Amino acid sequence: MTARHLSRRNFLRLSAATAGALAGASFTRVGFVRAQSDAPPIEIVGSNADVWAWERTVSGGLNDLVCEAVTVSVNGTPVNAVLEGNTFSATVPIREGANELTATCQQSDGQAMSSEPVTYTGRLRNVPRSNIAIAIAGARIILDGAGSQTAPQESTPIASWTWTARASNPAPLAVADPDGAALESGVEAPSIALEAPATDGEYYLSLTVSDEAGRSDTSTTYFRVVNGEPELDNWDTENTDWVENTVVYGVIPRNFGAPGFQAVIDRLDYLVDLGVNALWLAPINVTLPGLFGYEVVDYFDVDERNGTLEDFRRLVDEAHARGLRVLMDFVPNHSSVQHPYFQDTLRNGQASPYWDFYARDEEGMYTWYFNYSHL
Repeated sequence: MTARHLSRRNFLRLSAATAGALAGASFTRVGFVRAQSDAPPIEIVGSNADVWAWERTVSGGLNDLVCEAVTVSVNGTPVNAVLEGNTFSATVPIREGANELTATCQQSDGQAMSSEPVTYTGRLRNVPRSNIAIAIAGARIILDGAGSQTAPQESTPIASWTWTARASNPAPLAVADPDGAALESGVEAPSIALEAPATDGEYYLSLTVSDEAGRSDTSTTYFRVVNGEPELDNWDTENTDWVENTVVYGVIPRNFGAPGFQAVIDRLDYLVDLGVNALWLAPINVTLPGLFGYEVVDYFDVDERNGTLEDFRRLVDEAHARGLRVLMDFVPNHSSVQHPYFQDTLRNGQASPYWDFYARDEEGMYTWYFNYSHL
């Protein structure tokens, strides 16, 4: 291929393929073949990583070691690995937070040799899950929380079910029993029935479940009253009333001033006077220097041009106090080329736990988002 025919895209793909080949060579050296005298005799492939699952298959290599058995310990609890030639693999449980993994080779002479530890950080929250089943039965609304689930990694029983109604509902909601308890004050029960209110409109209510370990989760649902009769929306095809009646104002916080979140707070009353009742924030996460915000480097923090996470919380609170909803333009379908997950795939190739986070062609080459060379 001559320089005249080497397109920009092909040049980038060729460069990445070269980098991938180098990464593959590094992977072979580190993981499975003793290419240097100081290579570890047993090693878990890859490095410290985030894990978005409750289990993960861990693989590794044995350099000149003969093992009768290999175990992979997670926070001190061993899991038997499968040996295949000079490699091993094991599927291990991942708990919320830090998980220290160590591979150990049991040798025929009774001695044991262990790898350097690797830390996998479990990103999922190990909490119960609040599930609401809602149905209409004549003039009553039936709410059932019995389908709520315990925390994924143990069977700690759910200790309480608390139902509450939103204070901004068109009218108060009352439980259909002799006491007629008001839902706005909270009602304790796995399942309840409500008397349908006479006032038309949308009614929102929530269920908070808490387990015996003190962990909790909340979910929310709604129903409508139309001409005095309760009904449910078809959630596949119908929107809530607030969507149908919203005036949305697009906000790029840093363009309001510096820092961006405070500058928006300073103008909330003006936006309300304009008739706005929802803000649509342009991407606010950490991005590449000088770019708009779609090139996310860290999804857990905000661009310093906007302020801090505490400033963002204050913006949301101030908006809600004025009846303004806040929508985030959140962009998880692509990341910056500088995101740590993508950089890990360049260093570790298919050994990276993030390898399949990124779309790839039939040759395993990552693909750009549209034609942006930074996404």
